[in-house]
Amino acid sequence: MKGGKNMEHFINTAKGEPTYCYAHNENGQPIHIKDVTDEYRKLHKFTCPYCHDAMKARIRGIKRCKHFAHLTEKCTYSNYLHTIAIERIRELFDTNNTAIWLKYKITETCSIYGCPFERANCNVYVTSKSINLREIYDTLETEKDITGKDGNQYRADILLSDSKGTEEPLLIEVFCTHKCSEDKIHSGLRIIEVQIHSEEDIDHLCESQTFEVSQSIKLYNIITEKTVMPKPSWCQIQDISSYTFPQNLSCSYTNASPDYTTGGSGEEHISEECIKNAECELPADIEDFLNLQKKNARNRYY
Repeated sequence: MKGGKNMEHFINTAKGEPTYCYAHNENGQPIHIKDVTDEYRKLHKFTCPYCHDAMKARIRGIKRCKHFAHLTEKCTYSNYLHTIAIERIRELFDTNNTAIWLKYKITETCSIYGCPFERANCNVYVTSKSINLREIYDTLETEKDITGKDGNQYRADILLSDSKGTEEPLLIEVFCTHKCSEDKIHSGLRIIEVQIHSEEDIDHLCESQTFEVSQSIKLYNIITEKTVMPKPSWCQIQDISSYTFPQNLSCSYTNASPDYTTGGSGEEHISEECIKNAECELPADIEDFLNLQKKNARNRYY
């Protein structure tokens, strides 16, 4: 089953009603309406992927686009979408050997509290993270029960696991009408929640082969924020040529901050060499800067 590109003419609606572009043949194999010819339609029978009732392939006529139609009362479209999304994602992992990416951003916060070089925006940095899920997980199961870290049982729409047991499992939850429950979110299990509004959303996800965090894709229990030691590149300077500095003394970590662990008044703990190495922006007045050092010294930790 492949959705393919340029499918707008298959996913149009008539009278505001969505179309059903996927069905199962008599062997339970999923098929898209675009792959159904007159000859294929004569040789095969079709059922709904969700309710399993009989469907008819409508591939002629100009009033509506090609689609599958229930022969009896049609099932809920959201349930149909939920089933198709799971099938397409499973197919993506089963039949494609290329990378399948999880992409998100990590917010890193400087761990040095009360740094005398601190500015309003100097302690938060954002980095991008890309993980090839295929390199980590080699087993996929659908509608699989799993025990959370809270000891409770949960059912995963899709469960990715590592047969060697070296990686925590990952749940992919398809959200059409119901979000993940609060209990599941707080279970400690790693979760990707994918919101699906239409067949087009499913096709786009599978064509891109990427789960990228957005309004439609959310992560739970996957680290996206962390506190880290500062890096020299985090500190910037404009001009230090007009400042006079006391005698040299080595500084901690990035040389961005004086070492307060040795005691003293504070002024002997800063040096011109330290500032040059740190490349930090200083207050306009050196006296204010040194006073700020003393004020923040008791609040800082290493």
